[in-house]
Amino acid sequence: MHATHYGAVPRSVLEDYPPIDKPTRFPLRQRWRTTGSLPQGPELTELSCPRRFLVRVDPGSGQIRAACERTLAQGRAALAEAMAPGAVPTFGAIQAHSYVDPHSGEEMEPLVFVYVDAPRPQWQRLSEDLRSRGARMYEVEMRANRVVLRAQVALRRLLGFGGDALAATGGGVHVATWLVRYEPAATHGR
Repeated sequence: MHATHYGAVPRSVLEDYPPIDKPTRFPLRQRWRTTGSLPQGPELTELSCPRRFLVRVDPGSGQIRAACERTLAQGRAALAEAMAPGAVPTFGAIQAHSYVDPHSGEEMEPLVFVYVDAPRPQWQRLSEDLRSRGARMYEVEMRANRVVLRAQVALRRLLGFGGDALAATGGGVHVATWLVRYEPAATHGR
């Protein structure tokens, strides 16, 4: 097994940083609307999966907050399933959450760690795609028939990567992301 290191990878990314408050633990956001109705009461709270996504409901609209694109899709599916018969939700654009730091006045955005396990023939294309999105590559690990890429990148720049990687590899890739921390947006060329 051969590994190329591009920098120090924290032993445990999730343990190295302070806990993240609930609204920013789910850095992906997507607004939704419907002309139909949703159930009221306990059924509504069951729409959310606290470790993966939260569904906020206002009359006729709301927002899904999720940890990654995969769990955002799970939130959309749960919402569509909870709709009254004949009601269909429409979804807005996916956005990465950001906020203005009250102390520095800087816009802060989510930085995610991305793990890509891909077939060897496609690893360079995926690596170039990550680099074009501004990823900081930490490691390229060559295995017998596969390659594992580890990197950090601003979430807003990573949007769509999972789908692109699936298409490039004919479904033969595994992509996992998790939130590392929030950093000034200027760090990532906003």
